[in-house]
Amino acid sequence: MDKKIIFWGVVAIIAIIITVGIVSYLGIKKDAELIYLYYSDFCPHCKTVENYIVESDISSRLKIVSKEVSQSKENASELYLRAGECGYKVEEVGVPMLLAGGKCFMGDQPIIDYFESGK
Repeated sequence: MDKKIIFWGVVAIIAIIITVGIVSYLGIKKDAELIYLYYSDFCPHCKTVENYIVESDISSRLKIVSKEVSQSKENASELYLRAGECGYKVEEVGVPMLLAGGKCFMGDQPIIDYFESGK
């Protein structure tokens, strides 16, 4: 009887570990598919990108998460963190900045070029 309990306990633990692994993997994969756009309400270059996204109807085919940075310390901190992961120094960081597929694109024209490339 004790061996059966131990066996099913081990099976249950393995099943839990596999389930947690699959859920974690899917969460990471889902986040990797997202595109993050960091912008400021006061930025004319950001407005250019926003207008391009609307006119091109890009948001209907891509999952874009927009984050306003001038009025949110949390979003601003995230912008600097992500830009740092792309190799930018703090003094080089500006908006608009797009993070897509692990790459950063800063400025309106590089962002528009990224969208036009169809990646």
